Amino acid sequence: MLIVIDYRGLAKTVTYSLVSGAVACIFPTEPEEVGHRLMKRLYCIRAEHIKDTIVIANDVKWPNGYWRNMFMEKWYQDRGLEPVVYKGNRSGQSWPFAATRSDLERLYATLLVEGAESIGATVVSEPGLEADDVWGILAKTYPGEVLGYSTDTDWAQLVSDRVRVKSIISGGFHPVKDIRVKWIGGDPGDNIPGCPKRLKSGALAKNNWGSAGATKLLLEPDWESQLDAEHLERNRILTTLPCPLWNLEQAEASLRAVAVTYAQSDRHFDKYGVSAQVRQVLKNGACREAWIEKLRSHLLAKA
Repeated sequence: MLIVIDYRGLAKTVTYSLVSGAVACIFPTEPEEVGHRLMKRLYCIRAEHIKDTIVIANDVKWPNGYWRNMFMEKWYQDRGLEPVVYKGNRSGQSWPFAATRSDLERLYATLLVEGAESIGATVVSEPGLEADDVWGILAKTYPGEVLGYSTDTDWAQLVSDRVRVKSIISGGFHPVKDIRVKWIGGDPGDNIPGCPKRLKSGALAKNNWGSAGATKLLLEPDWESQLDAEHLERNRILTTLPCPLWNLEQAEASLRAVAVTYAQSDRHFDKYGVSAQVRQVLKNGACREAWIEKLRSHLLAKA
């Protein structure tokens, strides 16, 4: 089986669980606590999948963002429209931690390498791609069973008889997701607008369908005829995993070219409080699940 871990999703999960207030931190600083929790989660995944291949998928921006940033910029420029920035609605969000963003980003970069080495994983970091792009390519091209670990419900687009996605937060498996809802309703979280509604005159309205409207529209057999083809195609390209424009053989070859596989080593575990004694406990399935459930309760208490 191929195991694919959404690294950014995992890092955010163990970081933001600190703000729930359910249980005090074990270590005196946030970076130490994040390292401790992230390393434990990685070890738990390895302990549960001792003989399986593990890939850690990491988001990597170009200087001007991801490929979706470039696609959206060109799409609006070509039509002489005011641009909409991919994920442009995420700036200015509150920061609840004592550690700075830059300090935590440096920590994430360190933990990516040291965590991969600790569990003997392969890191895939392709500039311009997000983890869900890597997931989409691997889930489509890998010939055997695939299990993803992610907080991103978009990964569920590819759920099938051989592909499953497990939530890092809840521990449950994501059900199959109808991506057509995002084609029509857009993705507010990523600042991707929905398809605009039409006026009686046939002109495009200022307001969009949204998720609820998209779900209702999909009950109609001629739903596609009621939408503007350009906007529908824009969102199909932006939200479908993997991107419909890509040649999958070439995309997989590109991922293989940048993949870095680390030989498994114990040398980083003590640094993050995952001692030999802790590892021995976490080899036990019941103890492992009990620890994950404790961490999960921290995050869900904040929700």
